[in-house]
Amino acid sequence: MIGARAGIFMLGLLLGCSGMLELDGKVFGEEPMDGGSDSDADSDTDSDTGTGDDPCEGITCDSPPPDECLDSSIVRDYLDAGYCEDGNCYYTFSDITCEDGCEYGACHACGNGVRQTGEECDDGNEQSGDGCSASCVLEYCGDEVVGSLAPVGDDFETGDTIGLEWQQGAPYGFAIDSSLASSGTYAIISTNAGVPDSVSWITLELHMSGQICFWYAGESESCCDAFQFTADSVMVFEQLGVHTGWTQYCHQVDAPGLHSFMWNYTKDGSENTGWDAYLIDDVVIIAEAYDEECDDGNTTDGDGCSADCQSE
Repeated sequence: MIGARAGIFMLGLLLGCSGMLELDGKVFGEEPMDGGSDSDADSDTDSDTGTGDDPCEGITCDSPPPDECLDSSIVRDYLDAGYCEDGNCYYTFSDITCEDGCEYGACHACGNGVRQTGEECDDGNEQSGDGCSASCVLEYCGDEVVGSLAPVGDDFETGDTIGLEWQQGAPYGFAIDSSLASSGTYAIISTNAGVPDSVSWITLELHMSGQICFWYAGESESCCDAFQFTADSVMVFEQLGVHTGWTQYCHQVDAPGLHSFMWNYTKDGSENTGWDAYLIDDVVIIAEAYDEECDDGNTTDGDGCSADCQSE
């Protein structure tokens, strides 16, 4: 059996294959996935002639491939510890059917530690009072649950827009951009540059109270093309013209509950100026983490529990 596996391995190399071969419920790495080197391969060759050392010596197989969704309903779950044969690591796995679907290598389930579609947060447990509720909704001052509130946000450093439950505009949304960021490598930018009479937008809906802050930069026609921020259907912020230096804007949300926010860049039908776009970066909800001393279901002062959920 060992010789057969080694033969398959060599055939894969000769054919120029990439990826992995599945053998009897195991994953066979083309090269040692942990601790291997060219010298290991040489010792493997020597062992066939009886003159080399153990090809698995010094190899620790404890870095399995990440769990993956085989399709929309099946996740492949790899065991953490594997074993070595002929200088190569093998990992056993099981294929699990997900009742509510599979996404990002995990079954849809609140409390699995992976924030998935429809979840505002997922801290790996089903407990309330720690900032993320038992139903994977962000906790906030005014939800009648006393606990610790933590800042959440998106700095886009994953290179995509999965940090929060963003909804993109159509036909123009906001795209990841690495040419200019407030911090780190990535920001998001409007995508309707040069398109007359168009709107590029992105929205976010979250349970919260407190502040929502973001950094912005952009350049547009000073009279007519506008970058706007809307909270609960009310435009609360607008910029036109040249603002190429990054600036932070914060909006106070007093009423606890579910709130909707929209960022948009709106163009008229005339000129295109400068970047003809606006960027957003480092979106943060709740400026600072803090512990609630009380939560009476509102954000009103003078009733024994203050607007920021501290005892009066």
